[in-house]
Amino acid sequence: MNLKILRNLSISAILTNATFLSVNAQTFVGVGAGVGIDSGIVYKGTQNKQPSLQPQNVESSSFDYELLVGYQNSSQPVSFRIYGLGGLSYLSTDPKLINATDISANIDVVYSIPMSADKKFSIYGGAGVGLLLLSGKAIKETNSFDDKIKALSQNSNSNHDYKIKSQNFYTSFAINLGTQFYFNQRNAVELAARIPLSRDKSILAYDDKLTKEKFDITLKVPYTMSLRYIFTF
Repeated sequence: MNLKILRNLSISAILTNATFLSVNAQTFVGVGAGVGIDSGIVYKGTQNKQPSLQPQNVESSSFDYELLVGYQNSSQPVSFRIYGLGGLSYLSTDPKLINATDISANIDVVYSIPMSADKKFSIYGGAGVGLLLLSGKAIKETNSFDDKIKALSQNSNSNHDYKIKSQNFYTSFAINLGTQFYFNQRNAVELAARIPLSRDKSILAYDDKLTKEKFDITLKVPYTMSLRYIFTF
């Protein structure tokens, strides 16, 4: 008798957990497109030894494309979502000049306001950490300049006291803010803002103590606004 009771309780617990998971486990995918604000390349330093990067300062908006895959529980009114975000940004009006690929892990807190049986409006805030990888003509030119300076120093009779550093990948940290509107149980649109915590990324830095030549080329990572479509399984 006791065994039968225990078996029934176990089955009941399994069914309860399965029901809970089916209600609360929501896997979602999303795609998005948007713009970046206040992006660009900033050059500071002496003029006679600069790389052939033209123009010296590039100020522009960027164009962004996004892919999201993640999980969100459906507890109300406060829920959490965890997701991976892959983004490709064209950081100049010339799409070949400099591009950024940002891959990050994110967690958001979502507050939902039901509007009907299958519609709801939500606001969210959270944070993300990931890797930012730069590519394009500007990066190739800075890497080429790095190689030329090092080769020149090795082949020269004079001993140049210099420091040079080129880099095309960085750790990225960002704040996530946005709103969601589910117009049925599976489909939603989202207006998302992403605020980088560290905006200035040094692409190339050069400091020659002998010739007094010194410059730094820095990328300004943009603030981004994007419109996303979310599908929940």
